[in-house]
Amino acid sequence: MSQLLVQNYLNEIDRLRKFSGLTNEQVIRPAFRKLLDSWAGSQKLIFLEELPYQTSQKTTVYPDGTILHDIRVPLGFWEAKDTADKLEEEIEKKFRRGYPQDNIIFENSERAILYQNRQPAMECAMTDVSALLKLLNLFFSYERQEIAEFRKAVQQFSADLPAVLDALRGKIDAAYRDNAGFRQAAEKFLRHAKDTINPSVGEADVREMLIQHILTEEIFTHVFNEGDFHRENNIARELYALEGKFFTGAVKRETLKALEPYYAAIRANAAAINSHSEKQAFLKVIYENFYKVYNPKAADRLGVVYTPNEIVKFMIEGADWLTQKHFGKALIDSGVEILDPATGTGTFITELLQHFAYDQRKLAQKYKNELHANEVAILPYYVANLNIEATYFGITGQYAEFENLCFVDTLDNVAGLGIRAGYQHDMFAGLSDENIERVKRQNKRKISVIIGNPPYNANQQNENDNNKNREYKRIDGLIKSSYIRPEYDTKEDKLSFLAGNKASDISWDRIEPDKNANWINLTDNDWEDLIPVADKKTKAAQGKAQEKAIFKLFSLGVVTNRDEWTYDFNPDVLRSKITLFAARFNEEIERWRQAGRPSNTSDLVSRDIKWTSELEAELRREKPIRVRPENVLQSAYRPFVTKWTYFAKPITHRTYQNFDLFPDASANNVTIATVVEPRAEFAALATNILVNKDFFMPSAAQHFARYATPLPASASTTSPTGR
Repeated sequence: MSQLLVQNYLNEIDRLRKFSGLTNEQVIRPAFRKLLDSWAGSQKLIFLEELPYQTSQKTTVYPDGTILHDIRVPLGFWEAKDTADKLEEEIEKKFRRGYPQDNIIFENSERAILYQNRQPAMECAMTDVSALLKLLNLFFSYERQEIAEFRKAVQQFSADLPAVLDALRGKIDAAYRDNAGFRQAAEKFLRHAKDTINPSVGEADVREMLIQHILTEEIFTHVFNEGDFHRENNIARELYALEGKFFTGAVKRETLKALEPYYAAIRANAAAINSHSEKQAFLKVIYENFYKVYNPKAADRLGVVYTPNEIVKFMIEGADWLTQKHFGKALIDSGVEILDPATGTGTFITELLQHFAYDQRKLAQKYKNELHANEVAILPYYVANLNIEATYFGITGQYAEFENLCFVDTLDNVAGLGIRAGYQHDMFAGLSDENIERVKRQNKRKISVIIGNPPYNANQQNENDNNKNREYKRIDGLIKSSYIRPEYDTKEDKLSFLAGNKASDISWDRIEPDKNANWINLTDNDWEDLIPVADKKTKAAQGKAQEKAIFKLFSLGVVTNRDEWTYDFNPDVLRSKITLFAARFNEEIERWRQAGRPSNTSDLVSRDIKWTSELEAELRREKPIRVRPENVLQSAYRPFVTKWTYFAKPITHRTYQNFDLFPDASANNVTIATVVEPRAEFAALATNILVNKDFFMPSAAQHFARYATPLPASASTTSPTGR
């Protein structure tokens, strides 16, 4: 692969020389840039052109190319010169100006010289494929000491963090038990949190917020060491006050000592980053990595994944174009109030600031009055403040606090108040009087544009994960009815398209829904007059006159959500597993009774068996499971793979219509299993036994019954029900 990249580079140089007749830097530089970019991409590195670099002389230079690690620390640099330049003289000039010398390539398309650790490491003719390949391998294999230490520290962090968390939680437990001042402050903190985030926030949530604050204080102190934001921010002040009630001095140092290598590695890498914007990006990566180690369930539940910049920029430019086209106002215009409802680390707001940088007068007004952002998790809230304020400073050269960032759950800003959705009313949000005022101020505004990306992920599939997404019934319903459709392009295809296009430059077609409210895949045909193979309305219809489908009875295959318990090639082994499962479940009913039948079972039930929501409902009904041998049936598990399954509620998570198809082992029926989803090619297979929903994995299998009422094995099979 590497040799192919070098050969492609040489071919491109020949092509450029042939068609331009020139050999100056501006003509031939793109070829080597493309080579470095492609090589970096293959190693999950980042290539950026003319990234600012602050020298030891406190000046700023702009190397032609910078290759960054994923944590935004430079791996190396590239500087291109003209073929007419004397390369050694140009190198000397650059070094006098303070250009980096630890890992940098100088080239003029004829010769390349690699410097490493302030010494020339290798030079070669750029037409010598093997030599150039060796030079590039040396360049890309270079590893800074601080990077090696960071990789090591991250691994150690993963190993040491559980013990540190246990110690922290123990000290917080002791503070709640023995420290009246702390207990009073924590209760006040909790009351505010209930008002702002969610009425169901409890003491456990306060503990976790405090722990996040304690663990990340060191990161903020050393990554952004030029200010006291991490102490003076309105939310941070409350957390520092709470921390100060129990966790200071030697106690703090001793508790966090195990994490010092991690903090030291962060300090060392932060020191290697000179650009303020790159420090912001570095902090975002640190945050994402930290959160996934600290609390992987929360990272999954909260959607701790950042929207790629290609998407952010496309959305902002598209929104600006649409508001101008349909409302006669640009996003920057006075009176256009913009809200990012789930800001995360502030990426959408910082990109909006960059989008508005061409008019600093309007930018200042927009920043102070008409840009709004909300966040519900304390750590990204911190990062968002830093990113937004630092971006504004970088554009204007003036520091101004971003007073329109609120610590509040936008998606639930009315449910806790018992008022109608769609209206904004006076409400309290918390943790400080300042934050309360911010939320009150935002809710008096008339929001014109909402732009952002909610932290949304798929539903929990495994009840044993005990990691359900928070439910927003109205929002969930709107998303399900409006935005879920099939996708065919890859992530790379989509990002490439968005990066190369603006919404205003795309040729759009106006879509008018047809009489049936279809607005995609519109065609002019007699489809509606054809008899469907199956239809839900027909399934529910009563009487033959109302049947308008070939098959009246059809169903998804069975869903167990616990195949490891309910399927086996050996029926005797299956019976043993189900007997054990039932015994464990029945024991849990007794434990639940003895605990006083609490409404929240998540921390009570044993996770030895595979739980689902239906199984928890059966526990609350106190209905023990009784194993019946006749419920062991054969099942078409996958094409040409037959297994035995235990088919009965509640052990079978979803039975759908399958009891009507195969009520017992003697049922004599035939079904045609099909898949018509876009995730899989069309497939069909006939079977005379129970079908698993994942028969055509990854798509769901529907199967259509020959008989509506299955006949016993000895009966005649000459009366098909399908019409």
